[in-house]
Amino acid sequence: MDSATAAVASGSGSTSTEAVQSQATVEDEEATESGSDSQECVEPSTSAAPPTRKKRKSPLLQFLEAEAVKEEDRFNRIQAASEEASAKFLKLFEELVRKE
Repeated sequence: MDSATAAVASGSGSTSTEAVQSQATVEDEEATESGSDSQECVEPSTSAAPPTRKKRKSPLLQFLEAEAVKEEDRFNRIQAASEEASAKFLKLFEELVRKE
């Protein structure tokens, strides 16, 4: 049985009020302590994380990336030439059909 319940059971009104006030004070202190704990968790410490360093790319990865760029450029040139040839063929075919 807690102190507030004991005071009510004994029948003294002043003790009951004092017990409720002391219990409220204890709850406020617990809330304050838990609030400060949550703030500590939110704020990261500056020494917790190691300093980040710049990652270097391996020479093989750099070579492959450069080759991918070159291959994409070649593909775009071939695609443009193919579209041009298709347009030219379509134009000539349309002229042939019109003549007949």
